[in-house]
Amino acid sequence: MLPANLRDEIDKVKAKYEARPWLGRGGEQIATSWHEAGACAGGRISAMVEAVAALTEANEAEAERIFLALSDIAPAAALHKSDGWSIASFAVPALFKAADGDVNLVLSLIDGLGKVVTAMAENGISASRTLQYGLPTLGEVTRGKSAQTCLDMATRLSQKGVDPGEVLRLVIRGLEPFFENNEALVTACQATEEFIAGAVDFGVAVSLPLATAIQNVGNASKGDGERYAHLLSLLHLLVDVVVAGDLDIYPTLEYGIKPACDFLGGLNGRLEKMLDVCFTIASNGLPVLSILRDMSHNVGVLTEEAWQCACKCLIELSAEGVDGSHVVNYGFQAISGHRPDWEEQLEHEAAELMRAARGMAQHGFTQRVGHNFRYGLPALTRVSAESEA
Repeated sequence: MLPANLRDEIDKVKAKYEARPWLGRGGEQIATSWHEAGACAGGRISAMVEAVAALTEANEAEAERIFLALSDIAPAAALHKSDGWSIASFAVPALFKAADGDVNLVLSLIDGLGKVVTAMAENGISASRTLQYGLPTLGEVTRGKSAQTCLDMATRLSQKGVDPGEVLRLVIRGLEPFFENNEALVTACQATEEFIAGAVDFGVAVSLPLATAIQNVGNASKGDGERYAHLLSLLHLLVDVVVAGDLDIYPTLEYGIKPACDFLGGLNGRLEKMLDVCFTIASNGLPVLSILRDMSHNVGVLTEEAWQCACKCLIELSAEGVDGSHVVNYGFQAISGHRPDWEEQLEHEAAELMRAARGMAQHGFTQRVGHNFRYGLPALTRVSAESEA
């Protein structure tokens, strides 16, 4: 026996869909199964019926299949007690939207919804954020198979104890370059799952900085799932060592990764090299934000010989505890091109730059290194070039 509030709601549903009586019966079926399971969806049964009505129109058989699937997830909904209304109000309409008219996909997504809310309950994760914000975002940005692939990733993360709510709300947009190729998306989701689970283990919150980094790596990968997975594996190593060294991880993710991806992502192997170099530098206890942010712009476009020389300088200086970011960011920019034979003198001038950086660091002029290399050296090279002319 349904309580009075549910009975009133079902009566209204039946009156509204009098011309399609199977919709009223379906609503009553959902209400009964959810009530008996202990799931709370009072006042929102009508939202699920409306979604089914819009999708199936006059197809009674398809509607009945969906009503049965929605009834079957009642035990999963009951695991979250009062959050049943969020499933009805937010999650179900979002998944219907993502299915884009495919009834079979709707059935699969409803089953996936039951799995993800069950996994969250089993791992002590509140479902509210996922149901009210995460899954609606999934409905906005994915269509077809991509929705199923991303929902499966959310389930696996839940099984690992990671709250998938912010992953779906923030991170899922970073996977858009792969939505047209589900095989690449599967690879990207697996890599994203491993990266996020690892970052959470390191104590990094699933937040805007992490999502920003993932999105920029996705953009740089240009739909190549294998490259995306490789770049995330390099970023995973970098996150690990930055956190272990008590360096600033959130600014590095939010403000460092974007320029590196923007300026180096399209240059053969340079983004991968940059992440590898930064791993070495951070392993030596030095911050990498300025290197990612500035070097990518100033030095990333130099010739291959100059690029390799710059990376070598960074690593050598970091091994001595000297922050070489200003030497490379501004020093190489200043010496490059100021005279026709500058590349012939590259090794010598790079050595001089490093010697200057070491000397200033040894004498305690650390705070002045950036100022001198940013403003002084470009002026000096201009004067030198003018005198030689």
